[in-house]
Amino acid sequence: MPQAINTIDTYLMKGTESSGNVSYAKLVDIKDYSDIYGDAEELDITTLSDDCYKYIKGLQANEKMTFTCNYTYSDFATLKALENAENHYQIAFGKSGSTYGTEGTFSFKGYLAVKIIGKGVNEVREMEVSIIRSTDITNAQASA
Repeated sequence: MPQAINTIDTYLMKGTESSGNVSYAKLVDIKDYSDIYGDAEELDITTLSDDCYKYIKGLQANEKMTFTCNYTYSDFATLKALENAENHYQIAFGKSGSTYGTEGTFSFKGYLAVKIIGKGVNEVREMEVSIIRSTDITNAQASA
């Protein structure tokens, strides 16, 4: 029987660095998240002697991460205060007790921006958090 893991208990975390160690705490509740790793570029190495196109792997795309959140003024103000500074962030899958990331953590540094998403009649007010990554993603699994 195939196994699957529900997206419940998925968190956007912010890290605080102290003495070379980073500790993470939940930043804001999220409704969705973007792809965690980008696709690698395909570099065309085809010559006029080839019968078909040939490629080699290029750099992996470092696309911005986006998250949709329910809007509250408090969360918006917290996120807005993080703009224009590089910080540690993490996406944590799973939680056991007070331990986040029991199903994996994906950590990176980047620059956060937040915007309020336009809406219409009878819709939930939301905001979008985007983080432009400045480092590679590292992954691990927290022990519960």
